[in-house]
Amino acid sequence: MSSMRAVNYQGPFQVKVEDVERPKLEHPDDVIVKVTTGRTAAQAGITFGHENMGIVDELGEGVTLLNKGDRVVMPFNVADGRCRNCESGKTAFCTGVNPGFAGGAYGYVAMGPYRGGQAQYIRVPYADFNALKLPAGKEHEADFILLADIFPTGWHGVEISGFQAGESIAVFGAGPVGLMAAYSAVLRGASRVYVVDRVPERLQTAEKIGCIAIDFSKGDAVDQIIKANDGMVDRSVDAVGYQAVTTSGDKEQPNIVLENMIKVTRACGGLGIPGLYVPSDPGAPDESSSKGMISLSFGKLFEKGLSLKTGQCNVKAYNRQLRDLIISGRAKPSFVVSHEIGLEDAEVAYEKFDKRIDGYTKVLIHPNGTMTIGPDADKGARITDLEQYKKCLDYLSAKGYKELDTAAVYVGGKQEEWTKDAGFKERGFSIASKIMPVTPGDHAPDKIVPAWDASLKKLGLDGTDIFYLHAPDRATSFEKTLEVVDQMYKDGKFKRLGLSNYASWEVAEIVGICERRDFVQPTVYQGMYNAITRALESELEPCLRKFGISLVIYNPLAAGLFSGKYTSLDKPTEGRFSDKASAMGKMYTERYFKQSTMDALAIVEPVARKHDIPLIEVGLRWCIHHSKLQTPAKGGNDGVILGISSYAQLEQNIDACEKGPLPDEVVESLDKAWERTRGDAPTYWR
Repeated sequence: MSSMRAVNYQGPFQVKVEDVERPKLEHPDDVIVKVTTGRTAAQAGITFGHENMGIVDELGEGVTLLNKGDRVVMPFNVADGRCRNCESGKTAFCTGVNPGFAGGAYGYVAMGPYRGGQAQYIRVPYADFNALKLPAGKEHEADFILLADIFPTGWHGVEISGFQAGESIAVFGAGPVGLMAAYSAVLRGASRVYVVDRVPERLQTAEKIGCIAIDFSKGDAVDQIIKANDGMVDRSVDAVGYQAVTTSGDKEQPNIVLENMIKVTRACGGLGIPGLYVPSDPGAPDESSSKGMISLSFGKLFEKGLSLKTGQCNVKAYNRQLRDLIISGRAKPSFVVSHEIGLEDAEVAYEKFDKRIDGYTKVLIHPNGTMTIGPDADKGARITDLEQYKKCLDYLSAKGYKELDTAAVYVGGKQEEWTKDAGFKERGFSIASKIMPVTPGDHAPDKIVPAWDASLKKLGLDGTDIFYLHAPDRATSFEKTLEVVDQMYKDGKFKRLGLSNYASWEVAEIVGICERRDFVQPTVYQGMYNAITRALESELEPCLRKFGISLVIYNPLAAGLFSGKYTSLDKPTEGRFSDKASAMGKMYTERYFKQSTMDALAIVEPVARKHDIPLIEVGLRWCIHHSKLQTPAKGGNDGVILGISSYAQLEQNIDACEKGPLPDEVVESLDKAWERTRGDAPTYWR
């Protein structure tokens, strides 16, 4: 028997990663997909995962629209495309896939014999109909997986409410589906979007995407909305379902959201109900609810002439257009993701998700920098013990951070091989590396190819996730460099092209060359940026947004000046700003160790101390929440490179990054600090 690893449900609050039989082609219309990303579901012995995407690995002989190697995402609804309901677009209610029931789904025992996708492989029936093709590569992975369920379901909730652009809408529930409904309303041009919940973190997320948060634990939600809106809203959405709770949050009241929607929606408005209601619920608070019967003010519903629509989302009705919104950069639903994990980490992750430990709601990654890690302290390394490096990698992996950033020049050319020796590949990390033009002409075709081949050999890889041009080589025509880089891409030596330290006009020139010559396009830029070094905001950041290029920043703590250890220009006896500093330390001294920087920190430090927030935390939280970065918390894909000088520092920095926005007074002090440094702050380009 050919086996694979899968996440199986063992009973309430129990999951286990174990060996199960690998799926086989059972019908000519099947494909087997190698899963790259997935989400949830549950009954003992059932493999979890109703939201799944991956790469087509095997094809049934009847499959005509897909090819081996295609990247695809599957609706959670399994549908045959042949029944009356499917023909009318109601694929959630297919009558041909689950005898005796209208509808099928992956990973649910009552929804047909379809294993979930929290496994290495999944069988996809009626594949030509069910699988939606995606662009090749790994871009937008965290966005595309949400096409399987929650993004279309949120959109569906808004759609069935009868919403029209310019209308106001109230969304009850700020879980993933509720946030997707609110986000969909924003994308579709709502004048006002109210989001009702009682969990502060959820409401903060709603505010970040432009919604008005309503905390029902602080007063009647209907009264709050009517007061804020100066009247009732046009539409409302129930993203909670039968498990709605009272104001105190400790008692179920299945009808409370429906009643509030009837109260808060204007006459002739509409109610959309994508929230789950079930025909029986043994744990319901009363006998009627346990039988799926919920009391409702139907007279008031009739009196106001309200429309009401409900039912599971027909994912195929929406997923193609939502995919294209993601590709165009108009939609980035992955802001709801909180962590990304490997399959073997699922047991711990489910426990954390259930208990909301470490902010588990859904899941994300920032790249982690290795510039200060290697065998040679004289070349700038701060972690020189391989076992400590391995410990750091294990910690990052356990926290769900699975990307590393390195370069050919780091630690005197020794960093890449050291990362290989630390076992990054075995731990499931993806990696980005770079080629720096140390001397003019290093990006010439006859030099850059052997240089990259040498990096791949040191890393023990055939190709990396990202290849960066580390800085401009102005002695070599950009077009000549890009031509050979495109061939490297076609040869599988990297999956995404990145730029670093280029001026905005050079980025625009490169994009133009790539478009004209049909070369691989840059999709990520790495640049210097922090609260007191904001030169990229005026021209580079708008340029990147125009061309759909993500921004990943380095030096978020101004080379350690946000540590609070430096308050004057008195030279320390040790460290990167001392007279004993390496070449890298001397570079940082020239970049940051100046009077304007000390004055800026003196503005921020007393305000941070007043709020009992360490300066390091101030610097990182500003980058995540208040900068121009479009981080996943804001609905984007930008990231922060965290340098690592010790295990303790790594823990501290990760903890800071996972906290929320700063108090307004602290943010204002950072703006004043930038006014002090902007006159002689370093540029973002070289």
